[in-house]
Amino acid sequence: MRRIVTLCKLTAPVTLATMVAFASPAALAGVSQLCDIEQITDAPGDELNTLMRPTISGDGKRVFLSLEGAPLGPNPDTIELHLWQPDSGLTLLAAQTDLFTGYTAKAFADTFGKRVSVESNQDLDAGNNADGNYEIFLWKNTDAFQQITNTTTGVPLAKRISHNGQRVAFSHDGDVLNTSDLDDGQELYWWANGATQQITDETGEHLGSHCISGDGSVIGFISNANITGENADRNRELFMWSELDGISQWTNTMGGSANYCQLSYDGKRVALASTQDLSNNGNEVQQIFILEDGSAEQITQANDAVGRFFGADMHLNRIAFRSTDDLTGFNDDGSEEVFLWTRGGDQSVKGVAPSRIDQVTDALPGSQVGFWISMNDDGSELAFSSNANFTGENNDGGTDAFVASCPLDNAFPINAGHDGVWNFFNQGASVQSAGALIEVVPAANSGLGDLFVGGFFTHDEDIEKFQGSSNRWFTLQGTWSPDSDTATFQLFQVLDANFGGTDPGMTFEVGEGLVRMHGCSSGEMSFTLFDYTLSGTWQMSRTFINDTDLCTALSMPVQ
Repeated sequence: MRRIVTLCKLTAPVTLATMVAFASPAALAGVSQLCDIEQITDAPGDELNTLMRPTISGDGKRVFLSLEGAPLGPNPDTIELHLWQPDSGLTLLAAQTDLFTGYTAKAFADTFGKRVSVESNQDLDAGNNADGNYEIFLWKNTDAFQQITNTTTGVPLAKRISHNGQRVAFSHDGDVLNTSDLDDGQELYWWANGATQQITDETGEHLGSHCISGDGSVIGFISNANITGENADRNRELFMWSELDGISQWTNTMGGSANYCQLSYDGKRVALASTQDLSNNGNEVQQIFILEDGSAEQITQANDAVGRFFGADMHLNRIAFRSTDDLTGFNDDGSEEVFLWTRGGDQSVKGVAPSRIDQVTDALPGSQVGFWISMNDDGSELAFSSNANFTGENNDGGTDAFVASCPLDNAFPINAGHDGVWNFFNQGASVQSAGALIEVVPAANSGLGDLFVGGFFTHDEDIEKFQGSSNRWFTLQGTWSPDSDTATFQLFQVLDANFGGTDPGMTFEVGEGLVRMHGCSSGEMSFTLFDYTLSGTWQMSRTFINDTDLCTALSMPVQ
C-alpha cells in the first residue's frame, strides 16, 4: 500500500533532571522530524477492533495481527491470526472451520518474528484442544502451532514471549499444572522447552499485566497480592521475579495503580504505565515512568491519562504511546494521537540533545487509535491500529493496521570501514568463546549487491550443541544498506570437508542474525542458532579499537 510522509512534531526539551512540565507551544516553531506511515490492512466497517493488536517483530520485518471476519480464511465469524510482511502482504496463519466461533488473538513476537505466542479457543495443534477451551499456543515459523497449556477451566489472562523466543511468561486462573489448585487466584507461570513452572501462589488475588526480559530470566508483573510482606493494603503494585533473586516488590504506594510494564532486554530497567505518584509531584492520572535502581523517571506529564498499552524498544530509549493531550503544541484539536518519546544524552555535555516527545500521527477529531501500540527492538518501527485516514486509503473509516517508520537520531549507517575483527560482550561480561571477522562489501565492488559476509568463530566443550568438534567456524552471509545501521544475515556450517583437499563438504544453514552498528567500534548482534537451541543479543566491540580511519572517513557527510 502507498506510503506517505508525515511530520513528527517535537516538543520542547524534557530534561532528565526535572521530568516535569513541557515548554510552551511558542517554543516549537519550525521543529520537525520525518516519519513514514504505511497502511497495511484494508478492513471495512467503522467499529474499532480492539482485538487486532498489531505486534511487530524485533527486527521490524514482520507484523502479526488478528482480523475479525477472517478475510483470508474459510469462516467469516472467526478472529484469525495473520502475518504481514512488506514483500508479500497478508498471510493467514490460523484457520478454524468448526462451528463454534473461533478466536486467535493477542500475539507477541520474538526478535526475528519466527516464534509468536497467542491465545486461542481453536484446535490449532492436532486435536489437543478439542474442548475449545482458551489456551496458549506457540507459533513456530517451520513447525506451525504448539499448544503450551492444556486446561479444562479458566482462561489465560496475559502472556509475553522473550526476545530470544525461548521462554513464554503467562498468567492464568485455571489449573494449569493439573494439581487441583482451584482457589480462583490468578497465578504467573513461565514455559520453556515443554516444561511449565509456577512463579506465584496467591489465593484469590488479582494478577495484571506482566513483562519479560530478553532471555526470560527476569519477569515483571503487577499484582494486588501481599507477596513479599510489603503490600498489606493490597494496592496494585509492580513486582519483579528473577531466577537469581526470586520475587521483589518495586513500587509501594498508598494510592493509584500500576497498570502495564515493559522490561529492558537486560531486565534492569522497567517502563511502567501507572496512576501512582512515583515522582512525588502530585500526579493523579496515568503517566509513563522508567524505574531503575530504586528511582523513577517520569517521561510524560499529560493532563489527561496517556494510553496504558505503550510500545518500547529493547533498551527503553524510545517509547510510543497514545494521548489526547497537546504534548507538542500541534494537537490543539484534542484528537487521539500516537506520540514518541526519545531519550536524550548526558545534559552535562555541551551539544548533546535532550529527551523529547514527537507527535507521530495527525488525525481528525473523533478518530481513534487502537489501544495497543507495538515497537521493534531498536525503536525505529511502530505498529498500531486506527480508524483514521492517515494515508488517504481509509476513506470508509474501518479499523486498519499501520506501520510507522521513524529513523533513529543516533543511527550509524554501516559502511565498508566496519571490516575487521570483532569480539562480543554479554551484559557487560566478555564472551571468551566467540568472535567474528566481518567484511562489508559495497555493491560497486561485489557485483551482487551490498554484501555483509564473514566468519563467526566459536569453541565449546559441550559438543552436543553442535555437529563436529568443539572448535567451529561458521560463515555469515547477508546484506546491508548504505543508509541503515542494520545488516541481516544467515549463518552456515560446513561439515565433512578435509583440510587441503578438494572436497567442499556439505553446507548447512544453522541460524540467522542481525547486526546493528552504534559507531565505528561498537554495535550489537542478535542471533538464533539451531532452531533456538542458542539465541540472544550480544554487544560488539572492535578488537583493534584504533582501526577506524576508513569507517570515520566514510561516515562523514559528502561535501
